[in-house]
Amino acid sequence: MGSVQRAVRIANCSGAVPDPGDLMYNQAKHGPVDVITGDYLAGKVHKRQTQSVANTLAEVNLGNDAEAYLAGKHEGWLPTAWDGLCKAIDLVAEKRIKVIINGGALNPKGLAQKTKRELVDAKGLDLKVAYVHGDDLMYKVHDLLSKDEKGGLPHLDRDNTNVKLEKDTDSFLDHPDTMPIVSANAYLGMRAIKKGLDEGADIIICGRVADASPVIGAAAWWHGWKETDYDQLAGALIAGHLIECSTYITGANYSGFFKHDVSELLDLGLPIAEVEANGECVVTKHESLNGFVNADTVKCQLLYELQGTIYLNSDVKADIAQVRVKDESKDRVRVSGVKGAPPPSTTKLAVFYKGGWQCELLINASGYATKKKYELQEAQLRRMLKLWGVIDKFDILDFQYIGRPEANPSCQLASTTYLRIFAQATEEHVIAKVLPAWAYNTM
Repeated sequence: MGSVQRAVRIANCSGAVPDPGDLMYNQAKHGPVDVITGDYLAGKVHKRQTQSVANTLAEVNLGNDAEAYLAGKHEGWLPTAWDGLCKAIDLVAEKRIKVIINGGALNPKGLAQKTKRELVDAKGLDLKVAYVHGDDLMYKVHDLLSKDEKGGLPHLDRDNTNVKLEKDTDSFLDHPDTMPIVSANAYLGMRAIKKGLDEGADIIICGRVADASPVIGAAAWWHGWKETDYDQLAGALIAGHLIECSTYITGANYSGFFKHDVSELLDLGLPIAEVEANGECVVTKHESLNGFVNADTVKCQLLYELQGTIYLNSDVKADIAQVRVKDESKDRVRVSGVKGAPPPSTTKLAVFYKGGWQCELLINASGYATKKKYELQEAQLRRMLKLWGVIDKFDILDFQYIGRPEANPSCQLASTTYLRIFAQATEEHVIAKVLPAWAYNTM
C-alpha cells in the first residue's frame, strides 16, 4: 500500500490484561479506523513471588502463567484478548479493519488457530489470520545468561557508573533447582508484523513484541517504509508509545484531571493515532466516546516511562529532544519533530524466575505519637524474628510509614495513618513467621 498517502488511522484497544473486549468493539464500531492494535501484557500478580530480571510489570502475565501453560493447565493466551476478538470480529470483517495484538502471550499460535477455527471459519468470514513467534527463548536462556563472560550476555547496566546493581541481581543463576527460570521472552520488533500485512493478513496475533511494534508495523506497511526510514519509524514509535496505554492519553494519566468534572473522567474512550507518511501523527479519539485529548494529556503520556530524550525500540531509536506537541482542534493534537536513528544492536530480554515468597501486613494507628507507635511495632516484630532465628533469612523486610496525621484532626479518619510491613524471602517457612511474630505481641 505504498502509494497510499493519507494518514493511517490506528486505534488502540488495550494497555493491560484487564482491559475488556468491549474496548476493541468500541474502537471498531464508533468511527472509521484502518487498524486496531492492543497491548495486553501487563496486569495481575500472584501470592507466589516471581522475580523479573527486567524489573518490570509489563510481562508479569508471561511469568505467572508459564508453569501452568507448560503443565497443560493454561491456554497460554489472554482471555480478554479473545473476548475482544469475539465481540469485534463481525465489524472487523465488515469494515476491513486490520487487527494486531500481543494477546497471544505465551501461545500466539494457539490463539490464532482458535480465532481462525471458532470465529473466522465458523462465521464464514473472509479474513486471514497470522501469528508472530520467536520471542520465546527458554530453550537457550541459560546460555544467554551464563556468567561466563565469553558466552553470557552482560547486564544492560553493567558498565553504567550511575547504576548500582543489587548484590543478588543474578544470584538465581546459582540456584537453578530452587529458583528456576519460568519464562524468557525477547522484545520483537515490527518486521514480522509488516511481513504478515504485506502477505495479506487481516488479524495478526503476537506474543512479546515491543509495546509500540504493532503501530510501527502497521504504519510501515501502510506507507511502504523501508527498515532504514528511521525518521518515519521513530515518529511511528512515538505514536505507538502515545496510544499504547489504554485510556492514559484520554484523561486517565493526566495530572490536570482535577480541573474536570468526574463525569468527564468516567467510561473513557481509547485513543487513535493518525500516522502520516513522514512519521508525524495526530492523536485523537472517536467523537462519540467519552474522554478528551489535548496537548497536556499528550505531554503527560509522552513523558510516561521515559528516562531521557532517546527512546529505544527493537526497530529504531527515537530522539525526542526537539519534539513538538500542539493542539490542532478539539480532541486533535499534532506531534512532530521526532528524529530517528538506527536501532540498538540488542533487544530487551524479560526473564522471570521463582524468587520465593512475599507477604504484606497493613497496620493503622490514630492519635498522637503514631511514629513512636510504629517504631515500637517494628522493634517488637524484629525482636521476635531474631529470637526465632530467621531475621537474617529475609531478602527484604521493610517497614514503611504511610501518611502524616493532621495536627488538629477534626475526626478519627483525619488522624489515621498506616504502617506497611513488606517482606520477601526465598523460603516459605521464613515468610510464614511474619504474622505469628506480630501476633505474639498483639495485646
